Amino acid sequence: MITAQVSAKVTVTGTTVNLRSGPGTNYGVVGQVSKGDTLTLVNREGDWYKVKTSDGKVSYIATSLASKADAGSTAPSQTTPPAQPPVSGKQVQVVSGPINVRSGPGTNYDKVGSIPDQGVFSLIETQGDWYKIRLTDGSYAWVAAWLVKEVTGTNTAPATPAPSTSGTETSSTPVVNLDGKRLNFEVAPIIENDRTLVPLRAIFEAMGAHVEWDASTNTVTATRDGVKVVLTIGSTQPTVDGKVWNLDVPAKIVKDRTLAPLRFVGEAFGGKVGWDQATYTVTMTSPTSKGIPTTAIVNHAAVNLRSGPDSTFGKVALAEPGEKLTVVGERDGWYEVSRGGTRGWVASWVVDVAWEANEPIPDPNLPPAEETPETPPTKSDKPGEDVIWLSCEKGENGYTIGIESGDKIDAKIKERSSEVVYTIKNREVEGQYYFAETLGTSKLTIKGTQDGDDAIVTISFPSGTEYRTASELGGKKETLIVPNFIQKVDRKAFSSNGERLIITTALPVKYSAQQKGDRLEVTLEGVVLGKADDKYTFKDSDLIDSVRFEATKDSTLITVNTTDLGKYSLGLAGSQGNEFNIMLVNKSAVKSRQDNLVVIDPGHGGNDTGARGTQVDEKVLNLKVALMVGDILQENGVDVEYTRDDDSTVGLERRAEIANALNAGLFVSIHHNSTTTSDKAGTETYFYAPPENPTLFMQKDERQKLASEIHKRLIQNLRRTDRGVKQSNFSVLRNTQMPSALAEICFISNPDEQSQAMKTSFQEQAAQAIADGILAYMGK
Repeated sequence: MITAQVSAKVTVTGTTVNLRSGPGTNYGVVGQVSKGDTLTLVNREGDWYKVKTSDGKVSYIATSLASKADAGSTAPSQTTPPAQPPVSGKQVQVVSGPINVRSGPGTNYDKVGSIPDQGVFSLIETQGDWYKIRLTDGSYAWVAAWLVKEVTGTNTAPATPAPSTSGTETSSTPVVNLDGKRLNFEVAPIIENDRTLVPLRAIFEAMGAHVEWDASTNTVTATRDGVKVVLTIGSTQPTVDGKVWNLDVPAKIVKDRTLAPLRFVGEAFGGKVGWDQATYTVTMTSPTSKGIPTTAIVNHAAVNLRSGPDSTFGKVALAEPGEKLTVVGERDGWYEVSRGGTRGWVASWVVDVAWEANEPIPDPNLPPAEETPETPPTKSDKPGEDVIWLSCEKGENGYTIGIESGDKIDAKIKERSSEVVYTIKNREVEGQYYFAETLGTSKLTIKGTQDGDDAIVTISFPSGTEYRTASELGGKKETLIVPNFIQKVDRKAFSSNGERLIITTALPVKYSAQQKGDRLEVTLEGVVLGKADDKYTFKDSDLIDSVRFEATKDSTLITVNTTDLGKYSLGLAGSQGNEFNIMLVNKSAVKSRQDNLVVIDPGHGGNDTGARGTQVDEKVLNLKVALMVGDILQENGVDVEYTRDDDSTVGLERRAEIANALNAGLFVSIHHNSTTTSDKAGTETYFYAPPENPTLFMQKDERQKLASEIHKRLIQNLRRTDRGVKQSNFSVLRNTQMPSALAEICFISNPDEQSQAMKTSFQEQAAQAIADGILAYMGK
């Protein structure tokens, strides 16, 4: 082997490389050097060399763009040696890459690049535990023997990319792991100008964001938990909630996919990003919510603690002004608190909260810690004659607001379009004085104040809200009832043969329906007509002739008269769940499917390992269970096709394309779960049919039923923690045209569940459960 004595110098290997004022790309550029230039090495700081130029100026250069040899040591020269024949025609293949290659047989030699997963190279010679290999550009490098396996081949290496040493684009594809799971992309991430660009939509959707593309402006808009991200192709100034986020390089389109800078994609919604240069691996963590406060402090007046997170639940205690309560949970705008050993719920708008990062948060699933019980102030079951109590109870049919006193109330009532004001002489407001409840897209508020000796109660609501007032208890209680009512009626077409009616109500509704030929009758329970007209006629519709609204006892009957009705679907949508959707399609839109054909999808495979346990890859378990499911279904007379039946790589969109091309009756994807911690456990099953996607929403009942049938039997057979049936925007669920479900059998990041998942008996139980769920759905 040719060797050379090397001084404390570094040689530039990139074509044109920036010198920076500090060890990172966030530092300013202070100069440029070209390939072959030599710099004096001062020291190394992480992945950066501190160097001196010929004029004595100190700067920094990335270690990936320069090579060095320590003074006084003997190391292989950078000169490409003459061609050497391979050893007996042997080749080596990378077991799991990308991996580093070095200038000599040991980790003390410099890294000269990396080679990709499954790459095959000619073996030149062996020294101990190291192999010398020939790269596709004719140069040589050394690789650790334990990272490759010997394979028999010819003297010519296949066309595998050589390791990258330039600063423009690496030939090794970065691996992206999100929350412990490796992501598989239709278009792979790339590295350009020292920046990693990754597929934006795939990662955003994996984080749970909703992504939209505007082709007219080349703009991506993504939303998650109220955060809005807007990115225009070619721009270096995307916005996050309206604030500009400056990028070094713009997003670009590659094979009809948007690739954007890694750190922006990972951190725009509050996630975290890590990069391992040695393995070319991106580690991303999804954004999490802030969590819950540790302490709630009662502000102003005394407040009720209730047995559940709503004002309709019973009172369990009364907390006094200024009292501090330990927060142990949160739901629907209410905090679960511990008070002297008693658990209760308090509305978030009547307390102040304290965030104490170093204080442990009690586990609401554990019994309260031993505390010295406090004796809460006693309170009469009835108000005194000189006070009033306010209440607001939410029922299925609306809100009931109460003003109660121990003596007859002589109230002066002023009614306006958006509020009712009670003035009650010689009374004082006692207890909870403020309530705020959701009413449609607005709020219903009740506020008690004092005007000298008089109590003033102001009830505010959206203009046009229906209500009625009454006196009870011999005049000792005034009530105002706000029933659930229809706020507006809209009609939208969602295809050439589909229509959607959107009926917005003040509160979510209970509903039922029955089809009688071309007439659909829908009952909204506990809803009054409100702003709905008696009849709507749509002359421009080929499907809906008319819609009638009729008030019945404690409900509203909606009659939809149609022409050639083929199918309908009902469901709630909107941020408050108060948009009732009726979707209809005509008979020509109801396509027949191969009802006896089921496509089974073993998740991941080939180069995509899926989740990686300590003992097994997810792809292996998915395939084993999937093949068992198929065998059981075939034994029961069901036709079965697989998206893969061996360890091959199949793209996410391709999986749905296979099922759609076969016009299958059902599609079921089989997975095993994983997370970055080892404590998560259990089974969860997914479907996807959002109202925003009318085509899928038309299958909502079918998709949910399929997922529920499978999930119920998985829980029965495996006895894992029940994590529920959920909706999620997975590619295979979004792109399949037939009812589909995705089962996450258990967590292989959990040592116990991984051990179980590797047992044949466990796999058989899981397969039987999934097959039984499918058969139950099919009525077999």
